[in-house]
Amino acid sequence: MLISAKRGSILDAVNVIENYSSDGDHMVVLDDKECALIKFNDCLNGGYQSFTEYAEYLSRSIYDEAGVVTDVFVGGTISKIADVSVSYMQALTAQNIEKNVNGKGGVHSYKEYVFIKMLEDLPKHKLVEYLELLSEENAKEIFEDPEMVETAEEFLNNSLNTSETSRKLFLHRNTLTYRLDKIERATGLNIRKFSDAITFRLITLLSKLAR
Repeated sequence: MLISAKRGSILDAVNVIENYSSDGDHMVVLDDKECALIKFNDCLNGGYQSFTEYAEYLSRSIYDEAGVVTDVFVGGTISKIADVSVSYMQALTAQNIEKNVNGKGGVHSYKEYVFIKMLEDLPKHKLVEYLELLSEENAKEIFEDPEMVETAEEFLNNSLNTSETSRKLFLHRNTLTYRLDKIERATGLNIRKFSDAITFRLITLLSKLAR
């Protein structure tokens, strides 16, 4: 996994990581902001469901113990040391796509971005064609309004949970309901429904990639 210090010292983060490392783990400091950690499967035997869940725990621990805010990008699992570079490149790809598409940081696995990578590989004229096909005439006002886009993306990131979204955005529940209704009127998509939420997410990705 690739660990980037967003605020604070990467060396302070490294000191915390070393306290949670097991025999066989290997860490390389890449520069004054980033390090790479090769983590063996023992974390999955410690009650974590995935390496991403472990990365979230590690990121919280780094902040709690050293005050360092980190972004963590998880590559794929490998079966032999010769494939370390493949996993690192996957983590690096996740980092680059996250910067271009989301920009909020956090903990991300390369698997989250495989679909986006597929879209990136399409010619730009095809992206524009699909965007025009999916977009309603009145949808432009929504996608050009940062507040509405942030509301929708936070709602999607919180698994369509209105209570959690309201809490994260410091919004009254009625205000959130008003915004979701406005999005539906303008786009024809009720993003409270999973299928419409997927379509909305696709439109936002196409909008960013087609620029």
